[in-house]
Amino acid sequence: MKPHLQQFVSALSSGNIEQIMAQYVEADEAQKLGQLAFLYTQGQKSPEAFEPYQQLATKLLAASPMPKSLIGKINNAALLTFFTPALQCNWHFNVVDSHQRNVLHYLMLGADGQGTPPFNYLRSLMLFESNEMLQQALVQKDEDGFTPLELYFYSNENLAPLPNHEFTAVLALIEFQSNNEGIDTRHYHHILSALTELCLNKRIAMKNDLQRLQFVAYFYGENVDVLIDKARAL
Repeated sequence: MKPHLQQFVSALSSGNIEQIMAQYVEADEAQKLGQLAFLYTQGQKSPEAFEPYQQLATKLLAASPMPKSLIGKINNAALLTFFTPALQCNWHFNVVDSHQRNVLHYLMLGADGQGTPPFNYLRSLMLFESNEMLQQALVQKDEDGFTPLELYFYSNENLAPLPNHEFTAVLALIEFQSNNEGIDTRHYHHILSALTELCLNKRIAMKNDLQRLQFVAYFYGENVDVLIDKARAL
């Protein structure tokens, strides 16, 4: 264990919140990331440990600007659940990294481009807790001009069918984006081309029951069969 992390763990053991806060605030970005990772790991060890470590992580992130390197690490449901209260403070959901991506961009990419984003969880947050903040995060564009949903359509390689509640959640998120920003069509052909290539690589037929195709069609207000014809013409 690195010395700075040993000092942080020692502060945790003392139970002195002022000492813990000082260790965090005075750390550099890489050290902060290591401290937060330690809290997350400890919080996963038992249901009883989860909330205390989650609350502590929230206090630390409320006390100092969020490390930009943390943004890309929150790329699955478990990490999102743990860090949700911290992301809700100081509008951390809207903070972007050097690629102009926020947490939602990385959740839509999924770990290694293969993970299934927690669509229903995000929809619930938008409906019941952080509507304005998350709606803004949903329409933020990265350095290539992709919103989180567009990045999901373009780059996430997991084409496994979603359960019904996740499927309807995607449609709801599309509605959120449409109502708040409108739909920009400049990535239409890029997304369709990427999906066509992905299906070829995975030997999956471009049929109207393919969920990803249905999402793209709904997103752009296009008929699925028309979309298939356009994909075949690429």
